[in-house]
Amino acid sequence: MDVGTSSGVIVHIEVEDLDAQVRQIAEQHSIAPSYGPEHTEWGTYSAIFYSPEAGFAIDLYSEPSAPSRWPHLLDIRRMVFG
Repeated sequence: MDVGTSSGVIVHIEVEDLDAQVRQIAEQHSIAPSYGPEHTEWGTYSAIFYSPEAGFAIDLYSEPSAPSRWPHLLDIRRMVFG
């Protein structure tokens, strides 16, 4: 999904449980992420909330805790580090 470009600020916030955080935001504020939650090409798990009116995006993400959960990350590491 293309969320467009932000003309303002993108705030990146690492969270421990992305799915729980997205559910909490959806319940408390009745909004859904503009992108995700999805595994990114660089190995994080990410959801972006974007507000064109305010001119900013919030990228909530979590780092992989178990490489076996993200096999594509292992492939990328092998390509980069051999």
